[in-house]
Parts: sequence; C-alpha cells; structure tokens
Amino acid sequence: MVAVPGSAQGFVRYKTPAGIPFAWAQTCIPLTVYPNDLTELSPEQTTHAVTAAAAAWSADLNACTFLKIQVGSSTAATPTATLDGRNSVIFRSTSWCSPSDSPGICSYAPESLAITTVFANRRDGRILEADVEVNAKNYIWADLTLEGAGAGKQDLQNAVTHELGHLIGLDNSCVSRKVLPVPLDNAGQPVPSCDTASPDVQATTMFDSNLPGDISKRTLAPDDIQGLCTIYPEASDPGMCPNADGVSDGGRADETAAVGLDGRADEADVGLDGPTDEAADVGLDGPADGASEVIADAGGPPDHEDADEGTADGAAKTMATSGGCGCDESRGGPRVVGILALAAVIVAGRRRRPRL
Repeated sequence: MVAVPGSAQGFVRYKTPAGIPFAWAQTCIPLTVYPNDLTELSPEQTTHAVTAAAAAWSADLNACTFLKIQVGSSTAATPTATLDGRNSVIFRSTSWCSPSDSPGICSYAPESLAITTVFANRRDGRILEADVEVNAKNYIWADLTLEGAGAGKQDLQNAVTHELGHLIGLDNSCVSRKVLPVPLDNAGQPVPSCDTASPDVQATTMFDSNLPGDISKRTLAPDDIQGLCTIYPEASDPGMCPNADGVSDGGRADETAAVGLDGRADEADVGLDGPTDEAADVGLDGPADGASEVIADAGGPPDHEDADEGTADGAAKTMATSGGCGCDESRGGPRVVGILALAAVIVAGRRRRPRL
C-alpha cells in the first residue's frame, strides 16, 4: 500500500532554541530493538511490532518520502538511553527512571507509556541520534490485533509508531498545558490544546494520549504524512545509508549517525559536562559540542525556563514531555505540569490517561 499526503490541518516540528527545525540528514535511520527485556511478547513479536511501526514512517508505504527506518534486533546487553552512537528501542521492566537520575530521584512520570530522547545539532537542527524507552514496568504490552483488547493492555505497535514520529523530528499535534509562547504548526497556526483539539487532530498518530485497546496510531493520518513528506521529500533524497554502527555505505564513519535523539526542544540550558567533537561517540554526561538533547516523555510541552548550570560550549540539554495529552479521560483538565528536572505535579482524583 502506498500512502500519499491528503489535506492536512498542520504538523508540529521540534526546534532548537533558535527556532531551527530538527531533521535527519540521511536516507536511512538504523534502529536496534532489544526485545528480550519484554516478557509479555516473544522477541519475534516485539521486533515485528517495532518493524511495522518503522514501516509506517518509511518510503515503502509513503511514496512521497525518501526516509527509511531500518530495524534490527539484538540479544546483546541492553544499552541505556544515552548519547552513544546507537538508535535504540529499550524496554524498561525493572526501573522507570531516567538513567541520569541521582539516587532517590525518579524523574520519569509513571503514567508515561514511552519516552524518546533526541540529540540534535544546536546550530543546524540536524538530528544525530534517538532512543526510545518503553515503560514495561507499569504497563502490560501486547499485539492487540492478535489478542484483542482486554485487561488494560497497551498495543506495542501503536505506541512505538507515535514515538518514531518523535524520532524523525515531529512534536505532538497538541499541547497538554498552557505554554508561552504557544508553539506554532507548519502553517504558522497556534498548536491546539489537547483537551479542545478537533477530531482531526485527535485522529493523528502524533496526538499525545492513548487509551488501553487503542490501535489507531498504527496508521498515519494526513497530518502525519504531510509532516513526513514535507521534511523528507522523495526528490531530496541524500542517498546516504549508515549502518547501526554509524558507518555509511561508502565505509566512512558518518558524522550524522554518530549520536542519537528524539523529543521536543526546550530553552532550558542545564549542565552538559565535557563537550566533545560532533562526530565522537560520547555518553549522556559528555554530549557532543553543538548538540541539543531533547527528552520526550508521554506528556506535554516543556517549560521554557533557563537553568544555566555550566552548559558546554555550543550545547544545550533540553527536557520535554512528548506523549500524553495531559488531560483526564473526560478532558477535564491538566494532569502533569512539569517533568524531568522540573517537579511532576499530578492533579489528584483524576483518572490518569496513559501518555505517549
């Protein structure tokens, strides 16, 4: 099946603090899934779900784009979501906290279904790496087309398809709480609030909340396809396909694949120790010079606060939520008003809707 763009309402892109939109500068995005940490599905089922999610955003199903997300699986030790030169899908069944959290601190919201971390070049918005973390501690995952809905299970392919939209540089199609300035979509229009979003916006893969049993995000809506094909049009194919180790098909270590990321850009500067050259493999505590790190979690847009704590030259670390509507099931109001380095505040007495 070939998807073509329809009449889109608008799509939203991640941007650097200077307003430069994020994008990959290569044809192929290698993505490695570590399936052995998810016990509800077999490794084959888990890999299939991620592969199908990747296909939804790739050229084989979308004639208007050149982009190809290429999925492989690994039985090696599961990495953490850090700037390590690999794009990974990680299942967190033991702890649902950020790898960089201090002892006794857990900055990930427990209702988040998944979190995607994106690293991009601050100067030009070029995406360097992205890691997806799936919350296998607080949720039960399944293939709901095989099992059918039941017992609060979440569909893995559904959630990962949303997260891979972040991986390619798309933000949520709504905002879950009041942010100033209000983000704008590709047409320059203010991004709608999640609790008042139109049915068209709610139908997008990049709408940021999810109910058990939902499989609708497996299939891209016209807005999602418009975003994919505007950012990565078939006619602009760079013809570059690095492998999972960041080596292009010409055998050279490719700078754009050396580090990874995904999420919503925020203007907060927070301590990045030990900057290095852009092409180097570095960990979360030593991001590449000129890189922005964006942490996207199922929630809402980031706070625009400066927290300058020794930021590396040319680099910014950005924290954001990127998956949950921030509303309860009746659309009654905000749920989470801050996350990660900011305090997470949960509105008491409301049913919490899982966020992507």
